[in-house]
Amino acid sequence: MGQPSWNDGMVEMLYTHAGRGSLWAHDGTAESTVQLRPGRAVLIPPGARYQYRSALSADLTMFVATTPRFDASRHHTTDAGPWRPDLPAEHDPAPDRAAGPLLTADLPLLADYAAPDGSEIRLLPECDAGGLSHCIVRPGGKTKTVQHRTVVELWVTLDGAGELARWVDGPDASPLHTPLTYGVAVDIETGVPFQFTATGADPLRILILTMPRWPGPQEADPSVNSLDAWPT
Repeated sequence: MGQPSWNDGMVEMLYTHAGRGSLWAHDGTAESTVQLRPGRAVLIPPGARYQYRSALSADLTMFVATTPRFDASRHHTTDAGPWRPDLPAEHDPAPDRAAGPLLTADLPLLADYAAPDGSEIRLLPECDAGGLSHCIVRPGGKTKTVQHRTVVELWVTLDGAGELARWVDGPDASPLHTPLTYGVAVDIETGVPFQFTATGADPLRILILTMPRWPGPQEADPSVNSLDAWPT
């Protein structure tokens, strides 16, 4: 069970990877409760009081992102929450209750679109400061090399295996290769060409935080498409 908290000027985004639980939030006017289950992402706005807990049936594993960068001095705890650690938890998560501050999205079955590099993108909650998305590359597949014009991305590998190539010293230098396995986190800096591939028997799945919000397909610069870290 998490301590009731709130963030000063920071947006917090949660993505449930495994297990089940509940998330409560209150913005001073209205409150809401949502079930946490695999594939569900929730955006918590600045200033909203929130608390989460796991169900008794399984551990709750979540990936947490904040934008702007997490600052401990702007993260505050409070006693104003619905669940107390000294009382027994219910066996099941609390039911969904809307009309509060939480923005919730479930991972779509079908991709929302193909990214300019060819990967499959499924959209999750976003705001002006940034947004989450879910990316898939199928086994044996590789993306086209692109570079971002204005945004920065942070990635964490959810499932599968792969490899990321980044031309951090420029397109004329050899790329930096990083293995992608569960829990590996990497950054994609503005203006750095990058390419990635799925090397395992299962799809490579990546959770992406884009800052600020992804502006559209014109954000990806295709002028570096000729770079290929794994030529056939």
